[in-house]
Amino acid sequence: MGLFRRRGEDDAARLDARAMRALERRGVDLSNPLRVVHRMNFPDRHTAEAAAATLRDEGWSVATDAMAFGSGSVVRAERERVLTPASCAADRERFQALVRAGAGDYDGWEAAPAA
Repeated sequence: MGLFRRRGEDDAARLDARAMRALERRGVDLSNPLRVVHRMNFPDRHTAEAAAATLRDEGWSVATDAMAFGSGSVVRAERERVLTPASCAADRERFQALVRAGAGDYDGWEAAPAA
């Protein structure tokens, strides 16, 4: 099982690095804080709201919405921060732990210059 986890972590790190390079190619200065947005999907509103409350307590700005189909909910968490490989890894680990606890799915992140 450790082999699979390691490969998944390596794949995630590669994807994060690719996204960071794409931002730099667009002229984004990664030494400045960016608005980083993470998305998660949960099977029901109650689970989504519990995750959202946890993230708010951790300083994230959070919104929840019903999914277009079914009874699931989407959680969107955002915060301004300097984007680094370490911050990407820490965020991914945190959000994946939340979705595992709530039987949800982590849908990834995006970043843009802060307003």
